[in-house]
Amino acid sequence: MPINENDLELFLESTSILNSSSQNSIDKTTSNAELSNIEHSTLLIPQPPLLKTGTTLSELKTQEGNDYCNHDSINETEEGGKTDSIKQQEKNDDAFEKMHSNNNNRSCNKNNSYFNPMLQSPTRMPQRYNNYDEYMENKIFQQNKNDQKLIAEYEKQFNKTYPQIFKNTNIYINGYTNPTRLQLHKLIVLHGGKFSHYLTSKRNVTHIIATNLTSKKKIEFRKYRVVQPEWIMQSIEANKLLKWQDYALLLNDTNINNTTDIKTLVTKDSTKKPHLDCNHPDFLASFFKNSRLHHLTTWKLELQNKHMKSNPVGAHHNRIKKIIYYIDFDCFFATVSGLKHNENSSLPIAVSHGQGNSDIASCNYAARSFGIKNGMWVSRAKQLCSTLKILPYEFDSYRKISETFYELLYDKFDTVIPLSVDEGVFIDYPEDIDYKGISEKCMDIRNLLSTKTKCTVSIGVSNTLVLSTLCLKSAKPNGFKIFLPHNTEKEAVAKFVGSFQLTDLPNIGHKTADKINELYSPSSIITLADLQSNLSSLSSFNKLNKLGGKLSRKIILYLKGEDDIDNISKINTPFNYFRKKSLSVDINWGIRFQTIEQVYNFIDRVVARLASQLKSINMASSQYTIKLARCKANSPIEPPKYLGMGLCDITSKTGRFPAHTNENYIMSPEIKQSFRKLYIQAPISSLRGISITLSNLKTNNDRDIGSMLDRKTNNTLDNFPRLHPPLPHDVPLTMSNTENADQMVTVTPLLPSNDNNNNNNNNNNNRRSIEKRKSRSPAREFFNNYHKKKNQERAKHHFSTEIDENALKELPLEMQKEIQREYAVINLVNSTKRSALEAPKIIPKKKLESICCFNPPIPFQKLLNPKEITARLDTWILQNIERGPRTDDALLLVQYLRRLVKFNKKSMLLYIVDHLEEQIDYYRSYYRSASDDPQTSSNHHQMPDGILQWEKLLVLKILPLRESKNRA
Repeated sequence: MPINENDLELFLESTSILNSSSQNSIDKTTSNAELSNIEHSTLLIPQPPLLKTGTTLSELKTQEGNDYCNHDSINETEEGGKTDSIKQQEKNDDAFEKMHSNNNNRSCNKNNSYFNPMLQSPTRMPQRYNNYDEYMENKIFQQNKNDQKLIAEYEKQFNKTYPQIFKNTNIYINGYTNPTRLQLHKLIVLHGGKFSHYLTSKRNVTHIIATNLTSKKKIEFRKYRVVQPEWIMQSIEANKLLKWQDYALLLNDTNINNTTDIKTLVTKDSTKKPHLDCNHPDFLASFFKNSRLHHLTTWKLELQNKHMKSNPVGAHHNRIKKIIYYIDFDCFFATVSGLKHNENSSLPIAVSHGQGNSDIASCNYAARSFGIKNGMWVSRAKQLCSTLKILPYEFDSYRKISETFYELLYDKFDTVIPLSVDEGVFIDYPEDIDYKGISEKCMDIRNLLSTKTKCTVSIGVSNTLVLSTLCLKSAKPNGFKIFLPHNTEKEAVAKFVGSFQLTDLPNIGHKTADKINELYSPSSIITLADLQSNLSSLSSFNKLNKLGGKLSRKIILYLKGEDDIDNISKINTPFNYFRKKSLSVDINWGIRFQTIEQVYNFIDRVVARLASQLKSINMASSQYTIKLARCKANSPIEPPKYLGMGLCDITSKTGRFPAHTNENYIMSPEIKQSFRKLYIQAPISSLRGISITLSNLKTNNDRDIGSMLDRKTNNTLDNFPRLHPPLPHDVPLTMSNTENADQMVTVTPLLPSNDNNNNNNNNNNNRRSIEKRKSRSPAREFFNNYHKKKNQERAKHHFSTEIDENALKELPLEMQKEIQREYAVINLVNSTKRSALEAPKIIPKKKLESICCFNPPIPFQKLLNPKEITARLDTWILQNIERGPRTDDALLLVQYLRRLVKFNKKSMLLYIVDHLEEQIDYYRSYYRSASDDPQTSSNHHQMPDGILQWEKLLVLKILPLRESKNRA
């Protein structure tokens, strides 16, 4: 009998549902106590009966009929002892079964008379599979298809659409659970989740449901989200997806103590208001609204633009005498939040977003006495101080008091340099120094700010920025310190600086301090006096150089109370120093993506925000850097901190835009391309942070519009005269139209001559030859006209990009921007689509010879590697620093540098000369500091004559080679 495929599908469907009904009844008899505790009893999923291996189609018919009739007999025997909830549950299940029986024309009675018309016409043989993977793939496909049918049938039967609580989740159930696996399966599918029957890949599963795990499973699942079944039930009850950490079954043993209660690891107030998902369009606005660092950066820029532009910046810096006031609030954020909430300042107070794993942004001195520090987790801080009061951020109050701070001090100083919302540098340039007047001014400032803001400030006063910083350290809290030494009081400066710790120096953190201690081990460097004593010999001085030449010189200057080049620039030219050099967005919280499309949409939103900020400050960027943070290989998927980064690997990539731009439609594709290259062979779900930085910023006044539009080439019609030699003026212009431009025909120009007859004859000959070629073939005429139109169309897209700036400035601002955008897009297209005509390049003979010939590297004493060469030079300088270089050695070095100049090795020359200059400056600084120190002053530490010989060699022989190369 022929096999009907439709009948087979109908048979399989009916079999599945009938078997489901049977198992549903069996579940009722065996787990009534379990089912009575489930509120959503109507969502229980049926389970088909197991079939014996090798069961035939006829046996299947008999088995199903018996099972279905047994279902009725079980219902009859159990009817007497059922509770009201179970009866109501069965009533709903019967309604659902009735729907299937009506749709598929099924019937059953108690006499085992089961009728299914499809069984009278057997269908095709069971499908065969080539391998196990193909079988499993088809099986998973059918299971997903059944889930979709289940959703459609429930929505049709109960006329209800279930909330998609578990959308974008992929859940696997391990072992025994209460509710059962089948019940949870139905709940997950109906509420938008995806159910995985098999754990083929843990990376594809977002959550694992389990009630208990064996020791082996605990090790296997320790890095994954393993939650209890209550997470499913209570999320449905709350009608929203609850935090899985509240229901976690496992904790990461490497990060959390086993005895720690799970509730203490989760932010207690995180459920008070829901956090926006990173895929939400308003996520960025919400993130920056609650970001303290974002507010600080924005306010700092506003304060600098307001005050540094209002004052004659650096107008007095040529005066010899200057007094630098470094003024800083005491525990600014904690104090202002305490005032807002009427808290007693003598009690321990801290400011944070929440409880548990939130970071402490600021704490007062009462809290610091317990060992609490900024950046510490709230849970850890409360272990140190149980009475610690956690206050929220009060951004409006911070901003108001910061504005008051700078407005009150604006007229009291010659220069005002805002460093942050709560600290600034204020400079006076007096003719004479009046210590009493300075002291009175400090007291007046502190009293004024205390009256107006109800906050205390500390003030450090000195004649250099580094000494003012150390004075501020000494004055805190709620005091002021004045230290104004004369140039001859170097001993007093060394004593004052030596009383501070190493980390008190500006830009010297704990990591740098640890490196210094490693260099001078086993002696420990705790105070700056310890470091001063260890720098008394040349060998100890060389140890410090291992930190880097720039950092070591900075530390040496700080030890003498002198400012480095950065501090000098900050004081003398603050506007140029604080000029915005980059713009960035760094998101390191809440990043959870599942698909690449979600990442691209997020990048679009970030770039749109950056473009808007660039336009607001009238700047454009030509370079970008994208930085990504993804989970480490052996780290847990979810860290203890809610939606935090955890342990991550950081990768970055830098690229350039076609031109300076502030348009997101130009920047976004470039950044996405870099993301694709950077994030290879890694699941999107492991991404934990994204940072995009725009650098090389220029204002519209600083950059030329033509260079902005196309920094590489200008493919315009104005370039055509130089692409080919010009024709004589009396040759008809139709010649260029009749010839096919794509054939690259070369026209030889006629040289001017005194003989007019010869010119006329030559011109006539040219005309006749052109006319002869024109009339040679009608087909050629047709194709010439065709190419003429084609070239005209091409010329429309290659018009001049040179804009008359004077004319452009006369136009309205909106029209100027529109014209610039159009030219930017056109030149962007032209820069990637080269014209068929290319300008001939005339290369000088000498340069051509240098290009054609191989230019091998030049050895120095058989060394080719630049680092090996500089290492040998360092040894040579160290051994001869006090007696100076030998004449033959100096001659050998100069000859090598001259060969570098001769063979155009510019980069190598600059590298070696700069290194030599840095080394000589380094030793000169050492001997100068040693000779100035009265404790180490001796003949051994006087400036040796050899230093002068080295400087003479550098200035007279080496530096001129670098300058001549730069001019070339």
